[in-house]
Amino acid sequence: MICDDAPQFKGILEFLGLCLIHEERHYKKLTPSHPDFIKAVADFRETFWKYYEKLKLYKINPNDKKKKELSDEFDLIFLGKTCYFALNQLMEKTRAKKDELLLVLEFPTIPLHNNTSELAMREKVIQEKSEDILEA
Repeated sequence: MICDDAPQFKGILEFLGLCLIHEERHYKKLTPSHPDFIKAVADFRETFWKYYEKLKLYKINPNDKKKKELSDEFDLIFLGKTCYFALNQLMEKTRAKKDELLLVLEFPTIPLHNNTSELAMREKVIQEKSEDILEA
């Protein structure tokens, strides 16, 4: 199962992967005002998405060499050594979730994100709310 970092899913499944798109949203929420910090966040997010593209390619042609390279690259990306303290803290939190975020390296057939599932659930919730309004 791939999900966001919601606590209700932890401990109930043998393998729980975290959604990379949800993880990146934390970085999108950063609001630095100093130009150096703004650049640090922009550079990091660009690196994040380039890495995401590499994971997509890995899914097409998984192999042990690439698996090791991607695992090592994750460690370098999320080392947390920028000029922006808030970014560094967030990177450390992400690094702590490495196993869950990179479950795709063990199981290349799983999705990298759960947006498809979320959209399906969101449509069901909207439908139920509409029915509740009509009944009221």
